[in-house]
Parts: sequence; C-alpha cells; structure tokens
Amino acid sequence: MGIERGFIGMVDPQDADRVTVDKVTADTLRSSLTTVFLPIVYIVVFAVGLPTNAMAIWVFLFRTKKKHPAAIYMANLALSDLLFVIWTPLKIAYHFNGNDWIYGERLCKVLVGFFYGNMYCSILFITCISVQRYWAIVYPLSQDCRNNHVAIGVSVAVWVGVWLLTTPLYLYDQTVKVTNLNIITCHDVTRPSQNSMAAGFFLTMGTLGFVVPTVLCVVVNVLMLKSLRNSMTNASITKNRRKAVVLIITVLIIFLVCFTPSNIMMLVTYSLLLAQVVHNDYGFYITTLCLASLNSCVDPFIYYFISEEFREQVKNTLRCRSQRGGSHVAGIVFLVPSLVNILAYILLLKALGHSMTDGNPGKNRQKAILLIVTVLVTFLVCFVSSTTMLVIHYTLLKDGVINNGYGFYITTLCLASLNSCLDPFIYYFVSEDFRDHVKNTLLCRSSRTVERMRVSFSSMKYSRKSKACVSESENTQSSTC
Repeated sequence: MGIERGFIGMVDPQDADRVTVDKVTADTLRSSLTTVFLPIVYIVVFAVGLPTNAMAIWVFLFRTKKKHPAAIYMANLALSDLLFVIWTPLKIAYHFNGNDWIYGERLCKVLVGFFYGNMYCSILFITCISVQRYWAIVYPLSQDCRNNHVAIGVSVAVWVGVWLLTTPLYLYDQTVKVTNLNIITCHDVTRPSQNSMAAGFFLTMGTLGFVVPTVLCVVVNVLMLKSLRNSMTNASITKNRRKAVVLIITVLIIFLVCFTPSNIMMLVTYSLLLAQVVHNDYGFYITTLCLASLNSCVDPFIYYFISEEFREQVKNTLRCRSQRGGSHVAGIVFLVPSLVNILAYILLLKALGHSMTDGNPGKNRQKAILLIVTVLVTFLVCFVSSTTMLVIHYTLLKDGVINNGYGFYITTLCLASLNSCLDPFIYYFVSEDFRDHVKNTLLCRSSRTVERMRVSFSSMKYSRKSKACVSESENTQSSTC
C-alpha cells in the first residue's frame, strides 16, 4: 500500500504496472472539487497571469531605462510565473477530463516540474526582493544594494538551485494507471515502490525551498519594520518607507495565502507517509496546491506597488505611448511600412518603365501592375483613413480638445476591417501557384489527382510532338524521292 499526496494506491494483482485506489480516493478524483473547481481556478490563473506577466517582462526588458537589482529580481520572477502559466492549459484539460491524463509521461513530468519550480522560484525571488529592499532602507549609502552584477549572480544561482531541486521529479514516473477508475493520473497517485523516494524528496524540497527562505524573509521584514519605526520621528512617511510597508504587506499576503498552506500540508503529508500513517485529507491538500498557483496572478502587483517606474511604463504601454511621451505607436507602425511600400513600388515602376521598350508588356509586368493597384486600393480604403483618424483623435484627446468626429472615426475603423476581404485577392493576383491550388480545391481535386493530370498532359503533349516530327520526316522523304 502506498500513499501519494494523501492518496492510497494498491498494486493491481493482475498487472504490476497498474494500481487501484480506495473509495475515498475514487470519490475525490470524481468529485466536482477536482473536475470543476480546480480547473476554474486554473483558468483564472491563466487568464490573469499570462497577460500581466507578459506585460511585466515587456516593461522590464524594453521600457525600463535604468536596470537596478530590484528590477532584475522582478523580471526573473515574472519569467518564472510566465513559464508556469503557459503550461496551465494542460492542467485545465486534465481536470476537465475527469483527472485522466492523455498527453504522455514526458509532458506530465514537465508540468509537475514547472509547477513546483515556479512555486520555489517565486519564494526565492520574493525573498531576494525583500532582502534587497531591506538593504536599500537600512544601508542606503551602500553600493552593494545597487550592484547589478550581484543581482544577476544571485538570479542565476536561484535558477540553477531550483533546477537541481526539482530534478528528481523527472527521475521517476508521474503517471499511474488506475484500474478501477480506468484513468491515468498525473502526480495524483504513485506506485508503492516510489513512496520512500517521493517522501524524502518532497520533505527536502519543502525544507530548502520554503522553510529556509520563509525564515529569512520573516527576519528581514521584521528588521525592516523595526528600522522604519526607529526612523519615523516625524508624522510624514517618505516614499521609501511607504514602498517598504506595501512590500511587507504584499509579501505577507502572498506567503499566507499561496505558499504557507500548501507547503505545510506537503510537509505534513509526506511526514505521515514516512511514518506509514494513512490519512484522507487529499481534498484539502490539492486545494492548497491550487491556491499556490495564484501567486502567478499576485506577483505582478508586487512590481506595480514597489516600482513607480513600472507603474508609469505600464500606463504608457496601455495608452500606446512611446517612451518619449505623447507620440502614438500607431502612427509609427503605420508610417514606416507605408514609406517602405511607397519606395518599393516606385522602384518597381521604375524597373518596369526601363523594361517596357515594346508596347506589349509580359505576364510578369501584368502581375506587378495588378499587385500595385490592389495594394494601393487596400491602403487607401482600409489603412490610410483609419490610421489618420486614429492619430488625430487621440492627439486631440491627449490635449483635451473636444472632438466631434468620433462617428467618422469609427466608420474608418470599420473600413479597416475590409482588408481581411481584400487580402485573399492579393494572394490570387500575385501567385499563380495559389490560383491553381484554389481551382483544384474548388474542383475537389487532390494533390495526387493533380499530379497524375499533369503527367498525363505532359505525355499527351510529348506524343503529339513525336507524331508531328514523324509526319514531317515522312513528308520530307517522299518529296525527296
């Protein structure tokens, strides 16, 4: 008999590679907790965590002018969350499918590895942010707290440490065939032979990845609060002190809601597993693990509350402002391709003009003219009017000028959607291969049929030429005679 994450699994006497589970375990795997509630939470995690962390990485990499240690730690934290979030659709499909894993052993190991890797990367990087913030407040003149090389070295060490810490997850099978439920679970049930290995690994991971960083984080935050209290001789609180207080509150919320329940339950579960004590609290345990994934949604608020520059860059990104201030990205995105197109077609027309010495343009010239006309119509009807009105509208809006041309603006936006109808004609006029494939598709001809027709046509054409040559040679001989 073996237990994995609170589940009891027994070896199937008919097949050693399969296990059976008791009634409590079977009821939990079929309950609405695991097949409805958990996937809904993971959908929220994916819907919120993917755009917020992607935007955070964008801001840290491309919009933040001055890179400092806190920004480096936060960028790594956002990357960790993003690497976890992109795998949650597999987790959602697994639970919606009745906890039946259909994606193979390797993807299950990847999902489990990224789940625990994200949790402990988040804990360690949040601890790094707390330590760095404490150092900046208590020792404001120290150069160590502003050294980016130290932050980069610590970040690399965290990634390597977490990778080594989660490596054992890839060394034993995470999928198990449950006979009496006719499903394949992913990290929910384990074989009895793997109990001691799993218990030793998770107890070590929980101690090094949660207990040690948590103790360090609590000590640092207590010292930070003590330092702030001693320095608050006047009623006004400085900006650094407010940031520190917000950081402490946010970190405490994340630890209390996301990390503490799941890791305590994990340590309790595997301690009882080593003691061979049977317990049926799996439902509460997987709920706490699900709550641990919420850190991917909460972490971006750390960046938002701590970094004033991050807040400004997020606002500018959402308002489509460039780093220089009020110029619109839309104008640049439209103007540059338009200039490239104009230059390309001027050169194309010039080349056509030089080659048109006779009055009968060839097939390539006709294609070029059709392409130029189609593209010009697309730009004039769809893009020029809508982009021009967009730039005018938001420029007036930024300057606080009343604009009554909104009806015309949304009409041009509607016209811009017509490019989706015109684009296929560009493919049709430009590519002869595309035209042939369209005709064959409409005539329900397969690629093999088209190839046989081509070969047959070529052979017929060759046979006609051969007959013509033979008849010509016979005529020549008869005339000679």
